[in-house]
Amino acid sequence: MLFLARDPLSRATVFGFPVDYTCKRKGVKEPMNLEYTRHSLHVMAERMIPAEWVELTVADPAFRTPDPNDAEVERFFRSIPEHCDRALRVAVTTRAVTWRVVSAFFDRGKKGEL
Repeated sequence: MLFLARDPLSRATVFGFPVDYTCKRKGVKEPMNLEYTRHSLHVMAERMIPAEWVELTVADPAFRTPDPNDAEVERFFRSIPEHCDRALRVAVTTRAVTWRVVSAFFDRGKKGEL
């Protein structure tokens, strides 16, 4: 069940809270352009993954790898201490100026590797 709505200012909201489409990478003065697909907002709400964790993972990953199925997508991994140090995997299309978050989930296969 998707709890995605639009507020009067036409900004996407999840559970009534606005979703910020930009974040800043550590050590970079200019803001990183980061957008969320409808699917990514849906799975983040369903899996209770805050946008802050996604943005932190993309901004400062433990490591990143290319997606073997799609050349335009990269996978970003980071351990999340607030979630029992589980490995968060964020799939992002990075070939455009504005990076787009495709999906986010806790990767059981990377447990203990980070």
